[in-house]
Amino acid sequence: MRIRQTPAQRARPVVSLKSTIMAGLFFLLVSCTPMQNNMVKYQAGSNYGNGNASTAQRLQYWQVAQSLARDLDSQIARRMLLGGDNSRGLYWVVVTVPVNLNDLTQTSPLGRLMAQEVGSALVQLGYNVQEIRKGSDIVFNPKQGEFILTRDVNQLLNRGATSTLVVAGTYTQTSQGVRFNMEVLNAWNNNVIAASSRTQAYTPAVASLIGDGGGGVVPSVRTRPDYRTLRQQIPSFLLP
Repeated sequence: MRIRQTPAQRARPVVSLKSTIMAGLFFLLVSCTPMQNNMVKYQAGSNYGNGNASTAQRLQYWQVAQSLARDLDSQIARRMLLGGDNSRGLYWVVVTVPVNLNDLTQTSPLGRLMAQEVGSALVQLGYNVQEIRKGSDIVFNPKQGEFILTRDVNQLLNRGATSTLVVAGTYTQTSQGVRFNMEVLNAWNNNVIAASSRTQAYTPAVASLIGDGGGGVVPSVRTRPDYRTLRQQIPSFLLP
């Protein structure tokens, strides 16, 4: 037996279906809106390391250093007209330790650690980073081990470092964390090739590293530019 529906009965499911579709679209739109807002906030914080407090606290010191290195690399690539991946190896880079912005003769364990992390990140990106702390001899200490790195200028292998680019920086303690400002200098002159800033949120580890400032420093190693690389690779508008 076939049951026939009246016109009024056939219209009811259609109205119910439309209502269901509209209600579903409404709830879908409402549920997606906050997710999009959170995504934008996360990207802003992750790109600059200085977003909201919860984002900054998620970044470890090595993540801040890698973020700085990637940002510097992108600016160098645009400014120096880098092509393939191998072109980064043509540039000899010296990484120096970030210093206290209020006293350029002072640094801290955190500054020295940040320099080490940035240098490692640049090596991974393909740059020819120079180790200027290499000593002239390997020192054997029965109780401590074997050493090749030194900060004693009399023990250095070379008193002069050949480089194309020099990485320098400062840091400042703020209420939100330690603000690092890193820049890449042209070894030929005072031109800033790239500059980037990030904030390292306070953690117990960061607080312990920033507390010990260390002693004052005096000039010890002079930097001379790699003239051949500069002439061949650096655009003419960057040369004197």
